[in-house]
Amino acid sequence: MDKKIKHIPRMDDQFNKCTFCGNCRVVCPTFLVERRESTLCRGRIDLIGGVLSKSSPINISEKFEHDINMCLNCMSCEEICPPKVKVSDLIIAAKADIFSKRKKHLFKYFFKDRIFFTKYIIFKYILGSKNRFRFLLTVYKQIYPFLYNKDLKTKIMGKILLKAGTLSNERKLPKPDFFDYKSFNIEKKDFHVKKRVGLFLGCTGKFLYKERVKHTIKLLNNADIDVLITEDFNCCGAPALYNGDISSAKSIAIKNSEIANRLNQISAIITICGSCGHMIRNEYKKFGIELNIPVYDISEYLIAEKIKVKPRFPDKKVTYHHSCHLLRGMKVKDEPINLLNNAYKKKFISLKEDQKCCGGGGTFSYSYYEIAKKITSEKCENIEKTEADILAVGCPNCSMRIGEQKIVDNKDFEIMHTVELLEVDKEHYQK
Repeated sequence: MDKKIKHIPRMDDQFNKCTFCGNCRVVCPTFLVERRESTLCRGRIDLIGGVLSKSSPINISEKFEHDINMCLNCMSCEEICPPKVKVSDLIIAAKADIFSKRKKHLFKYFFKDRIFFTKYIIFKYILGSKNRFRFLLTVYKQIYPFLYNKDLKTKIMGKILLKAGTLSNERKLPKPDFFDYKSFNIEKKDFHVKKRVGLFLGCTGKFLYKERVKHTIKLLNNADIDVLITEDFNCCGAPALYNGDISSAKSIAIKNSEIANRLNQISAIITICGSCGHMIRNEYKKFGIELNIPVYDISEYLIAEKIKVKPRFPDKKVTYHHSCHLLRGMKVKDEPINLLNNAYKKKFISLKEDQKCCGGGGTFSYSYYEIAKKITSEKCENIEKTEADILAVGCPNCSMRIGEQKIVDNKDFEIMHTVELLEVDKEHYQK
């Protein structure tokens, strides 16, 4: 075995647990599109076994890299695996060895795989710094109008920019919408505080979904819960971890945990992103990091605190898509369904294959857009069949991926976070 391969051997106990039964064939999103054994959980474990082999080990080839990196980390296979193999950890270990190999020839990838080159720069030098990250998103905010302006000159410029990023011309990237911390502190009003919580905005809350954050704060405030927001938190680190950059993910996790443990007089940290919640609550522990404060998804917290809510859009029909890390990572399954079902009653419609991955997978769609497109198109078809006006989700990455594909496929439904569809029933609260 190549001595440079360091992470995979640490997971050999998980490799040996796999019975190669093939249960994962019915749930693996990439296999259901590609129909190749090496794009299946079982096939990927077999590839990893080849690296671990003492008699005739294989090297980390380009095909190995391609098929391992094609894993969405949706955890669907773990859910139905009889011996409970920790597939996600096994894949992360393989991705870490791939990442280590690639970074030694970094500038070659500027021409060969510019998306990997960009990811490396962002993970290593930007993701863990709030100032650099804000600067990068500010640049993106300035560039964004060029991407989709119908004026001929700016349209040509947009195509050049997308080409420079090796992105398809049909991509519909999310519009930047920065959360203003200063105005948040100014606009806060006095109310009878029963509890105080911290809200972890994550990257998308800070820079893409301002209104989602503002509504979450308003809902909690109306239930007499004060919300503390600190600009010091960085990205949760999930994008780095699930692309194999373990050292950057750990560095970010340490910084965030130190900030969280310094927060005073809060009873919980609330997330509005399933991936952020799973990362902070579960993945940080694998780095030996323990938080002094419990971490909740917002829907989980509303149920736990028995906060009375009502529909924000009572005339709309609503359906729900389970986000992978919220469902299988944080184990939040019934809470959002119960909230929406109780609020919208007959106007809440069940979605076919509601637990199937949407094809987002963090940065997956940027590396494997054609595969992601097929996965998400099927999801959009199922949503359209419900005739719902609004799709509720628990993860901003699902919002982005489904939101982009519905434009490409010309589907007519809105996408909102579960919390955006609810408001506090004020009759139950004395002000």
